[in-house]
Amino acid sequence: MADSIVVNIAIAGHRYGLKASSPEKEEMIRRAAEIANKKISYYQKTFPGKSMEELLSFVVLNECITNLNEAKKGEEALKVAKDR
Repeated sequence: MADSIVVNIAIAGHRYGLKASSPEKEEMIRRAAEIANKKISYYQKTFPGKSMEELLSFVVLNECITNLNEAKKGEEALKVAKDR
């Protein structure tokens, strides 16, 4: 990346320096980290005593389910559009 932007974020108490190719990508990275931390916090409150590994597994599973649901909606919308 020629003109990359270094984005410093923290997820689950760990700091990361990531590179973004545009201000829009930088904002996306920051928002994603914020969402991840909010979900971790939610699961910490919902399941006290669980390890960070377990909490992160819940977050990943939740995000995968959300992505699959969104992909399914997109596929269904394309099918409807093709059938017209």
